[in-house]
Amino acid sequence: MICPTDSYGFSLNENSLADLDSIIKNTTDKEIFLKIDIEGHEYRILNQIKKYSTAINCLAIEFHDCDLHNEKIKNFINDFELQLVHIHINNWGLLNHDNSPRTIELTFSHKEFNKKIINENKKFPLPLDRPNNPLYQDLPIEFK
Repeated sequence: MICPTDSYGFSLNENSLADLDSIIKNTTDKEIFLKIDIEGHEYRILNQIKKYSTAINCLAIEFHDCDLHNEKIKNFINDFELQLVHIHINNWGLLNHDNSPRTIELTFSHKEFNKKIINENKKFPLPLDRPNNPLYQDLPIEFK
């Protein structure tokens, strides 16, 4: 089976695709750093990420089309065993009509690594953050 060509011009066949089940179930490693940046397909594996959460120490994930999948993202954050420790707006993505980002990057880590109490008034982006598109400034995050 040939998958349709995506917007980046890649074309994959079924044999070249893998899912987390086929990757993680065969490992005994319980200290996995997982980075997910699959251009809108991240929603297809959220249940698998939750399934293997005990083997994952850290997750960095980029969510696309946040305006269309807001509830899925909220549910994932609330149901995931790891704690959300950082958020960043990808400034390549557009803002929707209410100035919400369409693409965000979230970082989660295991509770044992999160000893510091986070200031609720923390302003994002942080000094270590960098814009994804260097031609434009990073977008601020406002919590309402």
